[in-house]
Amino acid sequence: QRTMKLPSSLLVAAVLFGDRHNESASAFTLPKFASSSATKTVDPSVATRLETGGSLVDYMNGPVFASLSSSALADPPVSTSGDVHVSLLHEEHVPSSSPLSSKSATIAKNNNDNVVDSNAEAIEKLEAVPTTTRGAIRRFFFGRDIGPILVVGSIASFLQTRFALATSATTPSSLSLADLAIFATSIVFWWFQEHILHQKALHSNFDWMGKRIHEAHHARNYFHVSIDSAELIIGWLLTVHIFLRAVLPLHLALSATIGYATAGLFYEWAHYIVHTKVKPKRGSFWAKVRDNHIRHHQINEKYWLAFSVPAIDDLFGTNPDVKEARAER
Repeated sequence: QRTMKLPSSLLVAAVLFGDRHNESASAFTLPKFASSSATKTVDPSVATRLETGGSLVDYMNGPVFASLSSSALADPPVSTSGDVHVSLLHEEHVPSSSPLSSKSATIAKNNNDNVVDSNAEAIEKLEAVPTTTRGAIRRFFFGRDIGPILVVGSIASFLQTRFALATSATTPSSLSLADLAIFATSIVFWWFQEHILHQKALHSNFDWMGKRIHEAHHARNYFHVSIDSAELIIGWLLTVHIFLRAVLPLHLALSATIGYATAGLFYEWAHYIVHTKVKPKRGSFWAKVRDNHIRHHQINEKYWLAFSVPAIDDLFGTNPDVKEARAER
């Protein structure tokens, strides 16, 4: 009779969740922001546009986007008559003579005391967003969110168990093409699952907790630390592993889980890195992923739902022309 042994990292995770959950970085955190509308009004005396992330005061007056790939949202128009409406991609330069140059004046003009208080924590979050690849790696694997490092430990444990079976003297299960095939199949399955769940569950017409959590993610400033909670990551992985153990031989269930967990960890990193201020190389794979996700957040949430493989949007018909998607919004 076969007994079920779970990786030690999954068992340890159960006692680590509670207080280690990082509220400031988790996707489960509800936002404390002012208006998240696509435009905002600034003083008409503002003269020139800067490609900048904006000051902390600018941030308190609304979401500020910096260093975005220019191709992501093409060149959104800016009205110059009357009040100046500024797209989320750019901030306007505020002359020293303008009332907006004063932090206190700006806060007083655009935010009441409650908003200022609620955004005090948001300022700290903005400052903590990584700007370098090294800083991003350190924050992802060794920061307050323990989900990613637990997945790494789980994958290592699954691999150790699989290799132990391959060298077992009593019940040998040699590594074979079947292991490779199911490993690859699990990864490809994740790519399609990613798109389907994003579209059908997180952007569904049905109001449920997952949708509200995802809406809170969309309501936040684009640049923030976005790492799913350890509860969600390990709970999901544990559920999948138990299911695979129920329908597959042990050695194949392990290979499938390793592939699925690897794809999941890649997705978690990809979603995290494109929400940081780390600039991908122009024309690179990561630039494509980032552009797609920026469009999803800022152009039309109905489209650009793929992540690990942006080309999947083409298969599902969710990679429209930017101008058409903007007009449909």
